Amino acid sequence: MQILPTQNSLGISTYQSVEDNNDNMVVDISSDDENNPNLFTKPPALLNTDMVSCYANSIVQSFLCLPEFRFSISKRNTALNSILNDIMLTKINSTLKVRQLVSGRNGENFAVNQQMDAQSFCQSLIRRLDADDFSIFIKVNGHELLNCQNCNINMNENEQIIYTHFLYFPENCGNLIDFNSMLMLKDSDRLCLYCNNNLKTRSVVICHKYLVVCLQRIGPQGNKINTKFYNFASESVILDEQIFRVKSVVKHHGNTIGSGHYTSIVNYNDQWWKCDDNRITRMSGFDNTLEDVYLLLLEKC
Repeated sequence: MQILPTQNSLGISTYQSVEDNNDNMVVDISSDDENNPNLFTKPPALLNTDMVSCYANSIVQSFLCLPEFRFSISKRNTALNSILNDIMLTKINSTLKVRQLVSGRNGENFAVNQQMDAQSFCQSLIRRLDADDFSIFIKVNGHELLNCQNCNINMNENEQIIYTHFLYFPENCGNLIDFNSMLMLKDSDRLCLYCNNNLKTRSVVICHKYLVVCLQRIGPQGNKINTKFYNFASESVILDEQIFRVKSVVKHHGNTIGSGHYTSIVNYNDQWWKCDDNRITRMSGFDNTLEDVYLLLLEKC
């Protein structure tokens, strides 16, 4: 059975089933060739009947916009890849089996019937896929940058492979900030070896192609930081002298990260879509206020 994209009378993409002589045939829809009739053109509609699957739905819908991810799972060389491939082909409209196969580094059980942190699920999913080709594109090298403003020197420490780049909101940032303010050095309790002054620090990443950025919205008292951004250009996000474009945004709506609701906005072939579980809506353009944004999936230009 193949699932082919069609258009209804309103020009909205839908899907129709087409019988094939080989029901087990893997259809390659990862090509970006516009003449390919099997082109994957919109995010899959995913159910949230248990009222807790939205965090997994938003992550899977975001990753499916990446051609490398679609090509990797189409190989069906693991149980997880096979399930993700069936979601891509709209043979499955639930992420429950994905959640059952992915376990968190800190012991999170994503199969339980409760809301979980989308960032934790995102990292766990990438690690589970790490043995396949997708790891080449999603892993990044990170290190801690230490700066002494008195001596005017920089030092690099703690180099490691990371799956998520965390950015922190400045203290007392208010309700609206410039995104670049999250990239500034912050005070630390580390001391300079030369002058004994306090060092400033921040994390630095070197990216191959894709980068997942988590905006740490958990405040000092466990409260959610609801700050939104201005002056955010989706085509020119600059991190550590690297220029990125936004591929998807995962948003959290609610008062705590472990509750509320997750949605995403995703770019498929230069068209933006709003994904709210099984409600997929075409957007006229990118929402650059980024209210409620929690995760950013960036592509290096």
